[in-house]
Amino acid sequence: MHPEITGKAGDTCSKCGMDLEPVKADATYACPMHAEITGKAGDKCSKCGMDLVRSDKPADHGKEGHKH
Repeated sequence: MHPEITGKAGDTCSKCGMDLEPVKADATYACPMHAEITGKAGDKCSKCGMDLVRSDKPADHGKEGHKH
């Protein structure tokens, strides 16, 4: 009801007293033919023009080979 209110597990909303719920990450969309082309809902592939479709894979944001 009040998405601007944030906190940690077990906290309640300071406006209405409801338990806070986890926020889901934004979905990733990718081209069915060119999986390396990603974007958001409504985008088209820059290589073939197909609509991007929702993907279960998280976006890598260009961090291939990134290690800690």
